[in-house]
Amino acid sequence: MSGTGRFKALVCTGDRRGAGTTAKVLMTLVDSTGKAAKETHLDKLFFKDHQRGESQKYDVIHTDLVKPDEIAFITLWRVKSGSPDDSWYCDRVEVIIIAQCLSIQK
Repeated sequence: MSGTGRFKALVCTGDRRGAGTTAKVLMTLVDSTGKAAKETHLDKLFFKDHQRGESQKYDVIHTDLVKPDEIAFITLWRVKSGSPDDSWYCDRVEVIIIAQCLSIQK
């Protein structure tokens, strides 16, 4: 059995000085079976994501989870932008299950 999961990810950047980043931020969802979904680039086109003190919502759809209704944990990371003073303080991340569709294969 496998399924498609539709999620909403809320990513909140802290309000400390230097907390924001222009770097590429990625997230992976892992279900209760240990199956990791393909990484998702958390980016809105033509928008400065992950700025100090701001929160953004992202739509995430995965078709490669075994149990999309049972997210065990997430992995969140950034790819450094090359600037020596580029750091990122992620205050919190929330992932909400919006919908799921399970398929049973015979």
